[in-house]
Parts: sequence; structure tokens; C-alpha cells
Amino acid sequence: MKKIKSSSLLVFKALSSFCVAYVLALIGRELLSFGLFSFVFLILSLGLSFFYLIKPYSFSSVFMLNLVLVASAVLLRFYVMTAYSS
Repeated sequence: MKKIKSSSLLVFKALSSFCVAYVLALIGRELLSFGLFSFVFLILSLGLSFFYLIKPYSFSSVFMLNLVLVASAVLLRFYVMTAYSS
């Protein structure tokens, strides 16, 4: 049971890190308009480095980090929507 719990935590951390990397790579692709190879390389490098940073965190810490990142993304979206509506 403990092995299943630790492997599910590892999968949760990997999904969290690669979601953050995907968003950052999309932002970079829109700003710098680079190609597919650079896009994939950026996802992999950011995902692995972010995974390395959150590896010692517990489930609750990773969950709280995800909540903060989602709240920041929503605030950024609201900012962009109000800035471009005028």
C-alpha cells in the first residue's frame, strides 16, 4: 500500500511539473515564436528542473503550490482580458 501511495505522489508531482512547464513553454512560444524542437526542449528542460525542485515536497505542499499557481494564472488572465478590452 505504501508503494502505491508513493508512486501516485510521484505521478502527481510529475504531472504538476510538466503542466507548469507546458504553460511556461506556451508563453515563451508566443513571445519569441520559436519552432517545435525548441518548444519540446523547453517543456522537457523546465519540467525536469521543476520536478527536481518539488521532489522533496509532500502531497499537501505540492497541492498548495498548484493552487497558488492556478490562482496566479486566473489573475493574469483577468488582467489580460481587462487590458485588451479597452
